[in-house]
Amino acid sequence: MPRRSKSSPTWPELRAALANWPHESLVALLHQLHDAIPEAREFIRARAAVGRRTDVLDEAIRRLAKGFSFSPKNADGFKWAPIRRGIEQFEKATLDPDATGELLVEMINSAVRSLRQVGDFVPLVDAIYAMMKMLDDLRPAMTEPGRAAIGKRLSEAAAFAAGKFGYGVSNELAALAQAWTRADA
Repeated sequence: MPRRSKSSPTWPELRAALANWPHESLVALLHQLHDAIPEAREFIRARAAVGRRTDVLDEAIRRLAKGFSFSPKNADGFKWAPIRRGIEQFEKATLDPDATGELLVEMINSAVRSLRQVGDFVPLVDAIYAMMKMLDDLRPAMTEPGRAAIGKRLSEAAAFAAGKFGYGVSNELAALAQAWTRADA
């Protein structure tokens, strides 16, 4: 872990200093962060979107699905890290495991559609497996209705992928869907 310089305050020190700031100054700081840093903008919007869960989820789906939009000619430009980071930021910002599960299923669907277009592409297959693991790791934190909805969506995704990729993604996705539907039946 890198050493912290003496001039860099710790989080407790920052928290203590911010506790003394007037409300207007904190709002101004959030506004500046919102305008200056795209990731901060998304985080602030997601955290503040009380009652607008669908809007925040739809925006995240639109933004992250673009990472899976490529053709066989430019497949080498695929980058999993920004998509993974976006999913993780969404999870931290919303504090909503069910919404994060929905986002993951949508990203798995986007990746499977891209895989059908580009054929066997190892980085994309690895991304699908990583999202399947993220989704399965999220399951204990989800509500029962959320798990049931994800099980149904995974079954639909597995049906779409069935037999399209030989052994591998199709079979793993079908097994994951079966595990989710069996656990919630």
